[in-house]
Amino acid sequence: MIEALQDYLSRSPLHRWLDCRITEVNQEGRLVVTLPFKRELRRDDGIENMAHGGVVAMLVDITAHAALHAQTGAGMPTIDLRIDYLRPAVMPLTAVGIVRRRGKTIGNADVEVHGSDGKLAATGRGVFLTLSSIGDGSDTKHDLPA
Repeated sequence: MIEALQDYLSRSPLHRWLDCRITEVNQEGRLVVTLPFKRELRRDDGIENMAHGGVVAMLVDITAHAALHAQTGAGMPTIDLRIDYLRPAVMPLTAVGIVRRRGKTIGNADVEVHGSDGKLAATGRGVFLTLSSIGDGSDTKHDLPA
């Protein structure tokens, strides 16, 4: 299952460049993603291994989406994303996502982001449109904008 999820994640050129790796997944909706250190992801040139806040937010989005995708097998757009920054995130990063709701229309997952120092750096929640037809060309039957 991890290999299939990794293949799905790697469809995105950004995800390939980031080199995100799914390291754990279970049937209860828990999924773990790691993000390696990259100099381009730093908050500041003078701070060697602190991740930029936008990188942390992106990791929350990727992890929450992957956790829901592991349960649904479908792609889905993000409709809301919330991040609470608790402390600087020391790269490499590990994100743990847990699906909280997988409904017919809306799904959400909570994510914790830990730095390589083991400290909880951020928490977040991704909310996604889980309509099964999204992306298969039949969006119009749901009156979604083009």
